[in-house]
Amino acid sequence: MEVDVLNVFRHRLKDFFDFDYQIECFVPAAKRKYGYFSFPVLVGDSFVAKMDAKADGKQKKLIVHNLHFE
Repeated sequence: MEVDVLNVFRHRLKDFFDFDYQIECFVPAAKRKYGYFSFPVLVGDSFVAKMDAKADGKQKKLIVHNLHFE
């Protein structure tokens, strides 16, 4: 079983980087802030955004639905 390390240690993201992160795939659609499966975006030593993206394997493209900068 694979474990999402960022989800398990999300309190550390808040403590060390002042960055709130929560995977929202289990949150009702009407209550989501950032998207179904948003990921933190790390630039250098700072988390700068949350990106809701999906890989399209047939077209070999990454589709970015939302990008929310901090």
